[in-house]
Amino acid sequence: MIIKPHELTPVTASEFCRLVHEVGVPKGVVNMVVTQNAEAASLLVECPIPNWLFFN
Repeated sequence: MIIKPHELTPVTASEFCRLVHEVGVPKGVVNMVVTQNAEAASLLVECPIPNWLFFN
């Protein structure tokens, strides 16, 4: 899972990632990308590897 929170409010997503690892989910299962670069978001959307994308 790749989480890309809004670049101005990453704290909730960061806490979620910390809790996920704390409960024993292996590293690499949940990843967070924080950037103001629109190209990075486009790369995530265009990548053929993920089967699902969720935006909120």
